[in-house]
Amino acid sequence: VGEVDDVGRWLAVVYLKNAVSRVWRKTTRREPWLSSEEKEAVRRGLLGGILVDSQMGPAPQWATQVALAIARIARMDFPAEWPDLFNAMLAPLQVQEEVAVHGQQSDDQRKWRALQAIKFTLKELASRRLVSDRRFFEDTAPEVFFTLFTFWETTLQSQKSPDQLMTLVQTHKCLNLLLRYGLRSLQDVDQTFDFFEQILANPDLFRRGRDPAAHETIQKLSVLAAKSARIAHENFTELFNRRFTAQFFALYMDDLSHANVAQSPEKYIVVVASFAQAVIQMRQSESENGLLNEASAIKLVESIVTQALVWNQEELQGWLQDPEESFKDEDEADYDKTRPRSAFESLLTAVVSRYRVAICHSLLQAIQNAVQSGSHPLIVDALLRAIGRCRYEINDLVDIPAWFSGQLTPILCHSHSNANVEWRLCRARSAWLIGQFADVLDRTTRAEALVILIGVLQETPGDLVLKMFAAQSIQYLVDDVAFIPHDLGELIGTLLSSIFALVRDCSALDTRVRLLGTVALVIKRSNLEYLSPATAMISHTVAELLRWCSSPGDDKGTKSRGAINMLLIAIVDVLKNLVEICRERALQDQVLEASVMSLIGMGTEMGSGTDGSFLLEDSLDLWITVLRVSSTLTNSLMTLAGRMPMLFENDLSNIKQALLLVELYCVVGASTYMAAYGNFVDVLISGAMRTARDRGVIAVTETAEFIVTMFPGEPILPLSVQTALAILLENKETDMVLASSLCLCCRFAISNPQSWATAVDEKVLKTISEHIFSKGDDLYPAYRKKLAVLYLVQIWRLFPLSSHMWENAPQLFDLATQTIFELDHVHPPGRESLDEESGGNLDDSEPRDVSRRQQVLASQGAISTNIRQVMLDLVHFMEQSNSSRYHELVIKMDPTSAAQFQKALGLG
Repeated sequence: VGEVDDVGRWLAVVYLKNAVSRVWRKTTRREPWLSSEEKEAVRRGLLGGILVDSQMGPAPQWATQVALAIARIARMDFPAEWPDLFNAMLAPLQVQEEVAVHGQQSDDQRKWRALQAIKFTLKELASRRLVSDRRFFEDTAPEVFFTLFTFWETTLQSQKSPDQLMTLVQTHKCLNLLLRYGLRSLQDVDQTFDFFEQILANPDLFRRGRDPAAHETIQKLSVLAAKSARIAHENFTELFNRRFTAQFFALYMDDLSHANVAQSPEKYIVVVASFAQAVIQMRQSESENGLLNEASAIKLVESIVTQALVWNQEELQGWLQDPEESFKDEDEADYDKTRPRSAFESLLTAVVSRYRVAICHSLLQAIQNAVQSGSHPLIVDALLRAIGRCRYEINDLVDIPAWFSGQLTPILCHSHSNANVEWRLCRARSAWLIGQFADVLDRTTRAEALVILIGVLQETPGDLVLKMFAAQSIQYLVDDVAFIPHDLGELIGTLLSSIFALVRDCSALDTRVRLLGTVALVIKRSNLEYLSPATAMISHTVAELLRWCSSPGDDKGTKSRGAINMLLIAIVDVLKNLVEICRERALQDQVLEASVMSLIGMGTEMGSGTDGSFLLEDSLDLWITVLRVSSTLTNSLMTLAGRMPMLFENDLSNIKQALLLVELYCVVGASTYMAAYGNFVDVLISGAMRTARDRGVIAVTETAEFIVTMFPGEPILPLSVQTALAILLENKETDMVLASSLCLCCRFAISNPQSWATAVDEKVLKTISEHIFSKGDDLYPAYRKKLAVLYLVQIWRLFPLSSHMWENAPQLFDLATQTIFELDHVHPPGRESLDEESGGNLDDSEPRDVSRRQQVLASQGAISTNIRQVMLDLVHFMEQSNSSRYHELVIKMDPTSAAQFQKALGLG
């Protein structure tokens, strides 16, 4: 091994590490697994790799791979197969070898590799979830912590060479892992208290993190020390509070209040602010150790606002050079908690929640003073930002109407201040702030805000970022539950045209997508009265956007096809909402109809590939919406119908949309559509019945029942009915699938009695009857039981001399009695709920045209039949066809069942 160079070692260890997951444990897969002797040799060799010399410094590539391989094996073998793992890895840290024999550099390398292996192993073991594994890890942690702390303390007291500082960093990482995941209490190891005392006693190493000029390694140590305090405060709150919280809190608050805190290293500030936030949130009274009082809280807020929230010149230049990226960065600040400004904002909300009244008054007064002075626009922006971030803590303390008209409106309406980028930032922040308080504005203030924001969108020339923030706040105002279309009224057309103009001005596709989302929402929350005048403008703008998306020009930049598809999806949402509001009237606009058909065509041509799957789904939704509002089957709709075989015959991933499209086509143009595509529909339903499972089969058979009902007396869907019969005869599916197949057969038999009589024999009839009587409660809801009863009555009329039918007559009477009872008591007589009529919709989020389906079933189907009268007719029919057998049947019936049957029919 000593003759192999580092590149060879790296390749060998990478291969070994990657093979561990495949060959280490015996599985049913074909890969060979290692024997116990081979595993032992591998473990021994990997631990030996820690001691191998290298000429590549303290962290050669192969050493990292050795550490990862050890950790991966330890996850499976420790402690049962590898009990001495930690003893072996800790050994290089406990033995001081002779420098003359190995050299100091070689000794430092071995320690570094050992620490790296320990770190990766601790991470792996900490992620195990079995209670027994975690318990053993916690039992092992104190001894490991003791050894690591001893080495850490020794290194801390020695001369601080760069390599030793890096070793100190690596050791500290291991100690933090044990603090977070291993130790049950700080009292598990006495040295934990020494650990934190040493951190406090060495400010040159652990307190210089705020100094941007400090060495990178020193900054890492400062970050790790702050993480240690945060971990201990979270995991061992009570004990840590008694000994160290006050000291660490005072030190870190001093760092956060430092005059140059904005220039401090980001990682350090984020961790320190997180620690301070946790301490403030857990302290419930201001008297606890005097950590934070009202005066110090106000001072801290002032420091955060004036130092951390103020924009710097680099950010202002970014505003001017790339306004869309600047807007995106500001908008995403809420979600990126790794940024110092986000960490300060979280700390700010924690402080404000403790001293709401005093801080709110202080912030509002500071804004008023800054605006009146007119000399510090960046401070005004920072104060407005602070108010917005703390909106939930202070919204009940602010007189929103008075504040809006007294402070925000003057800032927003000063369009002449656009010459100064700093005041433009203040205007944009004011527009943003209106959106933050959208849910607490009264109707009058909301209407005033909408007028002012629409005015901002119409400014020419205007600031792009300001307009985007205005559009965002309009979206929040319109999306509020208290919004009504009258709040915008006739301004809807002006608003939409202004946002479309902003879409043209933007170059980034994600910005355009966002703005089109605002357009879609405004349309959705509008009504026909206010939206109709703007329909032509919307249709021409959408057509322009579609031409841009389809053109091969270079103005799209380097965006991928997927990004273009996201823009198309946003356009789909706009058109879908417009069609839902304006209904068929919208499609009378030829430009709009062409755009709708073009978009559906684009989405369906894209298929369900990686780039087009979302566009396909949204295009199908638009297609469904268009069919819902259509009263006639146009040539365009028939052309689109020709795409369905290509989309759905061999791909059932969108079967729900396919079924709904089929139903809607049957409603809009039943005969025309089925004449052209009846075979495709039959094949689609038959295949789905075989591939779908449980509740999916219910949806498929519901559609089949619906189609069968629409064509009474016609042998419609023969392949689907044969499939349902085959499922019943095989009797291998679940009760849910069998019940659904049974209902389809019953529906077909009722709608097409002559076709059914010629297609089945007595064996099939007997099988179906057995299924009906055996399924019982699986025939839910009540309409299904009624359907089964009506089917059996129909069979009685077709085969009156069948002995099988006479044998099952008592069961038929019982089922009829139960059905009549449920219909009389669960729902009012003669009515059935929409849910029942739809067959029990499986997915409430998937809209189904229930009202139309109910009308069809009620007007053309047998479900509207009065079951009580049908049973009375059957009783008379049985008595007339074979009087002696009927009376013999009545005599043999259970007296209770007979009495209930007579009561249900109103005979006694």
